[in-house]
Amino acid sequence: MYKVVVSDLDGTLLDSNHALSQQTISTVHRIVKQGIRFIIATGRHYQDVKHIANNLGLDLFLITSNGARIHNKQGQTIFRQDIPEHIVQPLLEMAPKDTQLNIYKEDQWLISKPNQALLEFNKSSGFNYSITNLFTTDHNNVAKVFFVGKHETLLALENKINHLFGDSVNAAFSLPDCLEVMAKEVNKGQALQQVLKIKGFTLEQTVAFGDGMNDYEMLSQVGMPVVMANAHDRLRQSLARYENTLSSDEHGVAQKLEEIFPV
Repeated sequence: MYKVVVSDLDGTLLDSNHALSQQTISTVHRIVKQGIRFIIATGRHYQDVKHIANNLGLDLFLITSNGARIHNKQGQTIFRQDIPEHIVQPLLEMAPKDTQLNIYKEDQWLISKPNQALLEFNKSSGFNYSITNLFTTDHNNVAKVFFVGKHETLLALENKINHLFGDSVNAAFSLPDCLEVMAKEVNKGQALQQVLKIKGFTLEQTVAFGDGMNDYEMLSQVGMPVVMANAHDRLRQSLARYENTLSSDEHGVAQKLEEIFPV
């Protein structure tokens, strides 16, 4: 019945050390050999994710920046949607002083000040940020703006962004301490629909794995949504239906795939 599997990365396919386990790699390879299509859908930058896909050892469609970019198996950009240029500056200006500002712009990750903890996410790929003044850099071709800080502070920021720019942007938490902002039409669900249309499959034929609110649209549309044990309660409360699996540190994606697609 199910022909496609799509998975988030951090907190889902990757463990808390931001690495792929051997069990996960072996299981994904097995189901791909059985004819199942596998897709990655993540908030990460393409330059980062392509190295993870290489580590997985497969040529995959990659949905990155929460759906602002889609690359095919040949690495060609087949979809892109940027934040309206005139909105980027006001978004940055809304951030409280104790939050860190980040921009994904073309092949760059621009950041307002150093953050070693963020680099831990990218240590396997080597994708690194450039420290710059985000208020003076040009704001064209921005796929995503994201804010890192205390969850309570970011909740208030989310409400403010939705109130002022809800008609122009989509704001979603990838992690409790990371609020991400894309163009209004951008989310993993709409990007997945485009990939499935290209490949000739349907949402009903798809299994999706996720743990954050930036996975909501994707999970809410597919035939089998699977929520990780380490997922935020807000995601579970937002979904009308879903399956459970173990945490990312317990190889939850691999465990569920072995159940859905037995040997």
